[in-house]
Amino acid sequence: MSGPDRDNTRADGFPALTTRILRALETPPEWRTLLASSADVGFTHTPLWTETLCRRLPGRQGLWVMIEAEGRALGGLALLETSRGPLRVVEGHYDGTCGAPLLAGGLGADLTSRVVARLLDELSTLGRSPTVLTTALHLPPAWDGLLREDLLAKGFNRRDVQVAVIPLDQGLEYVESHVLKKNRRNERNKALRRGAVTGVTSDPAIIDEFYPIYLAATRRWGSTAVDRDLLTDLISGGDGSVFCVTVHYEGALLGAHFNIVDGDMITAWLAATDTARNKEFFPATLLVWADLEEACRRGAGWFDLGAHGGQVGVANFKRLIGAHEIIRGSYIRHSPGGLVWRGLRRLRQRWRF
Repeated sequence: MSGPDRDNTRADGFPALTTRILRALETPPEWRTLLASSADVGFTHTPLWTETLCRRLPGRQGLWVMIEAEGRALGGLALLETSRGPLRVVEGHYDGTCGAPLLAGGLGADLTSRVVARLLDELSTLGRSPTVLTTALHLPPAWDGLLREDLLAKGFNRRDVQVAVIPLDQGLEYVESHVLKKNRRNERNKALRRGAVTGVTSDPAIIDEFYPIYLAATRRWGSTAVDRDLLTDLISGGDGSVFCVTVHYEGALLGAHFNIVDGDMITAWLAATDTARNKEFFPATLLVWADLEEACRRGAGWFDLGAHGGQVGVANFKRLIGAHEIIRGSYIRHSPGGLVWRGLRRLRQRWRF
């Protein structure tokens, strides 16, 4: 479905902008064209990500907001739309991942500003539909700073999301000697001497080993586990851009990080270890070291350990391993109907026996 052109009377030499709103389970060709023309494609822009989520998550479909001029795609947002009966939720992220705008290369500053402003207008218009309960974005730091004022003006509420990252621009040796804390280096060395073995794999079979450990961890944390088949599909279709870093001892998996390559950043999206072996083999520390080795081998500029999700122990571990914090912006806007729906949902939960 294509939206109306609301920018067709310009007399300043800029091309008229048109909007196209596309809904589908598979990536439309217009979005693939934009991907091919952009130099800043992130993992959550890719067909693998959106199509896997649509296939494995109930009620989801892709929603692409496209801004075009003279038949050329200039920018867009890849969103998820979740149906709840006749109602919908629109989100630019899933489970802690980011979902920033995507721009074609070579636009210039003025045209870039117009395209981004138009994207935000279209997102706001989508959210004002009487059938949309909630509209949400989760933005990386650069986009958070750029869009904060406009999103707040459009009625979005914002909260900080603290994320632990390790810069890799000075190489692995520098990270080992100046970033990784001495206690963590000692833990790594002890684990390796005791026979723990690290590895890197994109073999989908690793999910069968990892998932029971991960599922037990989500139960301890009180969080919802990502679907097993979703993880298998991502690592199967990622062509190396999705991989697991592992720690084994005598053939048994002690823990793994499910990693995704996102531009010049590698992100440990999901992580879990066998807590019964923590004091003997320090699998969490060993996993981070193996992550850093692989990230540097791939030439990444950053390693992202992710947010702590309110888990104090997780936050402290990341800080004590040598990571520092960056702030992402999480934006959400509830429609009047969405606020009523949330209130009714809380009442049902409160009175559930």
